[in-house]
Amino acid sequence: MLAVFALGPLAVLLAGTHPASRREWIWLAALALWAGAWTFRSGGLAEQVVRASGVLVTGGFAALVLWRPATFLRRGSAAVALGFAATAAWCWWLGLGWGQIRHAVAREGWEAYRLVLAQVRAGGGDVAALETISGGLEQAASLFPALLALVALAGLAVAWQWYHLVATRPVGRPLAPFRAFTFSDHLVWGAIAALGLVLAPLPPIARLVGGNLLLVGGVLYALRGGAVLGATLANAPRLVVVLLVVAGVVMFPVAASGLVLLGLADVWIDFRRRLPSPTPGGLSR
Repeated sequence: MLAVFALGPLAVLLAGTHPASRREWIWLAALALWAGAWTFRSGGLAEQVVRASGVLVTGGFAALVLWRPATFLRRGSAAVALGFAATAAWCWWLGLGWGQIRHAVAREGWEAYRLVLAQVRAGGGDVAALETISGGLEQAASLFPALLALVALAGLAVAWQWYHLVATRPVGRPLAPFRAFTFSDHLVWGAIAALGLVLAPLPPIARLVGGNLLLVGGVLYALRGGAVLGATLANAPRLVVVLLVVAGVVMFPVAASGLVLLGLADVWIDFRRRLPSPTPGGLSR
């Protein structure tokens, strides 16, 4: 899924900025071959929705960047929002409702889950961990829009950085170091509104929208918290950093919650203001 949102935008950006070097033409040829194979690949309803959103997000991102380059996060988030709105309109035009899409996502998720489970059993592996996540597939289907939006934004970030490595005369600026990651502080009001939609006694559709927005906001604030932690530990001994990463993986729910809280606290405290100024770049607001 990530390839749809990374390779497509990379191809369009390279083609849109007038490739001149042999390296750019080689990349364009390889991406054209990938696009041809991808176009004729079969798939279910969920995959078709992913493809449609990939095409529309790619077109929106390329148009916004080539029209007026700005910071990556601003252009990327706008492209995802516009692409998803266009995808929703496309689904409505085809008569596809949310219930059909959710059912298709859950069905394809169950098929993939059963395939992995069978392979693990055939190899004599421990399936206990896999069996514990089976109950979360239905919930994951409800959060499909948020998961797709996060994958789309990650894919665009990969495409943008890759484009700056390949293109001879790229537009805009490459991504900043991760420790400089930030975004508008006003987004916190969107997170509060999303939490209100989840907690208030509202129709199910409102809770669905709130849950998806809350997941996207939570991941963004966790990344911001990770950037704050990375900037703080920039000069720490490597062993300390490795031990913290291992502890974070082992206690992932606790570590993720802590990073979200750290990212939220950064809105008011601005921890990195007391540290050396980060290198400016594409991920700053």
